[in-house]
Amino acid sequence: MKKLNQSRNKKFKFVRLYLTELNELWNLLEQNCKRMEVKADQYQIEKFDDFKTIKNPIKNLDITCYTPYLNIRISPLWCELSILEDEEKTLGIFEKAKEILHKSQGILRFLTSYLTIWAFIITEGMLGLVFELPQGYKLVYYLLLGSLIVLSTYTKLKKQALVIPYEKKAFWFIRKKDDIIIAIFAAIAGSAFTLLAQAL
Repeated sequence: MKKLNQSRNKKFKFVRLYLTELNELWNLLEQNCKRMEVKADQYQIEKFDDFKTIKNPIKNLDITCYTPYLNIRISPLWCELSILEDEEKTLGIFEKAKEILHKSQGILRFLTSYLTIWAFIITEGMLGLVFELPQGYKLVYYLLLGSLIVLSTYTKLKKQALVIPYEKKAFWFIRKKDDIIIAIFAAIAGSAFTLLAQAL
């Protein structure tokens, strides 16, 4: 009896693949696959240094490797990693590529998930059952919930996956944009907790 090979795939959200991570991914695939085809927007990439000549963020990146087969597809909506056979060598490459892509995800994927919003709503309900909360706490709660929903909607409407062919130290605003959004949300949350503390 022989075990049949199974395909595998993994999707990622809010990927920001900078030049350093892109180079790490390129080296992994180049060293372990016999042939690699890379398309970045309207360009056919022949060598890694080709990325350095692209001046704008890459919206669509397609990397297809053969022997073993592996595909990485990055579009504005998602990033997907897939293999056709879960043989030991292929699975090892898959796991290493998955690790690189996973660490390229931003913290916004946690703040904007539906689980986070539901956890927030459920927590508020439980607090209301356990504690006698002040009359003004509802205003604080709705302020926080509204901020979370706005943040979630904004991040889901914007481009979730992007290849940025620069070093992380370059283009400060592009690199820090998510951090700025989180800082604004934290400021709103801090103000809300201050109001709650004063009400208590």
